Amino acid sequence: MELLVPAAQGAFIAGGDTWNGYAAIVKIIQRECNDLLIVDPYLNSVIYTDLAPHTAAGQGMRCLAAERPENHLGLIASAKKWEVDAISKSHIVQVRYAPATSLHDRLIIVDGLEVWLVSQSLKDIAKRSPASVTRAEATLGAMKVHHYNDLWNQSAAII
Repeated sequence: MELLVPAAQGAFIAGGDTWNGYAAIVKIIQRECNDLLIVDPYLNSVIYTDLAPHTAAGQGMRCLAAERPENHLGLIASAKKWEVDAISKSHIVQVRYAPATSLHDRLIIVDGLEVWLVSQSLKDIAKRSPASVTRAEATLGAMKVHHYNDLWNQSAAII
C-alpha cells in the first residue's frame, strides 16, 4: 500500500522493510525537476549504484556528505566509474564533502522548493529500525534550503 501513496504524503517504513525504504526515496528522486540536493553525512557508493540511475533532475543531482573513512574509497571509485560511463551524460551526479562536523540532517531538496526529511541514511533506510520520509513545512524547509545551499558552496568536490 505504501507504494500506492503519492510521494507528497510521506512514508513510514517498518524496521527491516528495506524495499519500501528504497521505494520511498526513489519515488522522490524520480520526479521531474531541475535540481536535486541530497544531504546525507553517511553517503556511500549506493548513491551511484542504487539511486542515481533513477534521478530525473534535469541539471543533475548534488550530494552533500561527510568524509568518512569507511565510505571514502568506495565513493571515490564509484564517482570515477560513473564519470566515464555514458549514463553520466543524462544523469549528472556531483558529490561534495561538507566541512567537518557540519552535517547531521538527512534530507532531499527538490528544486529548492520541497524539503524531504529522511530519518536515516539513504544507504541503510529501515535496515534495523523504523524510518520515515516526511515533507518539511514551508518555513522550516526554506531555512534548510538556504543553509544547505550555502554549505554546498563552501564544500569541496570529492574528485
